[in-house]
Amino acid sequence: GYGVTGLSTDGTNLTLQWDSEDGVAYEIFCSPDQDDWSQKLSGTVTGTGTSTEHTFPNPAPAEKALSFRINQP
Repeated sequence: GYGVTGLSTDGTNLTLQWDSEDGVAYEIFCSPDQDDWSQKLSGTVTGTGTSTEHTFPNPAPAEKALSFRINQP
């Protein structure tokens, strides 16, 4: 996977930033327990240079913590 380099929230949405390659496709997954990575957050995100960010609704607002994984499909 690719390492997350930034995470921010406006209270409703999350924005993830990660090291990337221009034009490469990525998928974002989240897990509340780092065991079940089946929750895919969005469709494919295309890299925009050496750093890419993507904003999406918080997938689990009731959870106290979430982990994120970024993979190529």
